[in-house]
Amino acid sequence: MTLINCPQCGNKVMSVASTCPHCSFSLSEQRVKQAHRPSGSRCGNCGGMIPENAEECPSCQAAIPSRHRRIWATLGVLLGLLAISALLLWLPRGRSSSVGQPTPESPSATVRPAQVDTAVADPAPPVARPIPASAPTQPREQPETTVKWTSTWVNLREGRSPESAVLQTLDPGEPVEVADLQRGWWAVYLDGELIGYVARSVMRDQPLEGGEGA
Repeated sequence: MTLINCPQCGNKVMSVASTCPHCSFSLSEQRVKQAHRPSGSRCGNCGGMIPENAEECPSCQAAIPSRHRRIWATLGVLLGLLAISALLLWLPRGRSSSVGQPTPESPSATVRPAQVDTAVADPAPPVARPIPASAPTQPREQPETTVKWTSTWVNLREGRSPESAVLQTLDPGEPVEVADLQRGWWAVYLDGELIGYVARSVMRDQPLEGGEGA
């Protein structure tokens, strides 16, 4: 709750009180009078009326910025904007007036038109070149494969990563044609076509005992 000073005795009272508990001064009448005053403004701290040219609120003693200082600050901003506008208007005129004027070192210097290179301005038309016929595509050669055997249930994946999608699961001891070992993953081929990838760690160089997967 905001506290204000009683205009009569100066003691602290609540801003919503109707009378001062110390001197019985009618704060309600004071607010009505302040509300009907033709001049002044309301305090942003307590909401009370502030007389014209007052430096502080008579109710809560909150400091009020000087109106003269605000007027001078506004005038300073306006003068600064006018100075910037005048500078922007003067710069193009100053630059244009210096074009074509002789320099102090050569008083008789004149501006000559730039020479145009006819070879550059009027280039020869491009010569049409025949488009060569596209060469026949060569069939992709299948890499040399070798046979490995699965040591357990093995996931055949879409890429060389354990996060890749599983295409199918191979049975333990199943022979697989593999090639192109990269980053610990074999490329699996079936009838000359690449069908997926298996991890090297789950593949064996020899079949399982008992001839499984033969």
